[in-house]
Amino acid sequence: MHLNYVNEIRTQGGHLTSAHDNIQTTKGVYAAFKRGDRAAMLAVFAENIRLVSEPGAGELPWAGVYEGHAGVETQQDRLAEHAEVSDLEELDVLVSESQVAVVLRLEMTLKKDGQKVSFPRYVPSMSPVRWRACVRS
Repeated sequence: MHLNYVNEIRTQGGHLTSAHDNIQTTKGVYAAFKRGDRAAMLAVFAENIRLVSEPGAGELPWAGVYEGHAGVETQQDRLAEHAEVSDLEELDVLVSESQVAVVLRLEMTLKKDGQKVSFPRYVPSMSPVRWRACVRS
């Protein structure tokens, strides 16, 4: 399973952020996910975020294309309805001025049958997350 996140984040003054800022932002999003703080996650993402999880579409209830904050919330609701993430650890962050890719270790339990699923080294994007300036209108 791979996720391809195509999104924009809010940035101060509409300027591109530094590699260090991208790392901190990415770590903040994962920390918010782990503690179940959707508001903190959504505060980072632009209103026009597009979350794409194509592999598994049609098989995984949370896979698909989700638009905007409401779409991210729908994806998170579907994930929570069908799986319980028991462990999510960032193993490495690969970053440049405009891109971030994260190598994760992910473990979850499927609620329908209790099956445990483990991804020991998982990069949740086929192409890295692209961080771009987004000016709110």
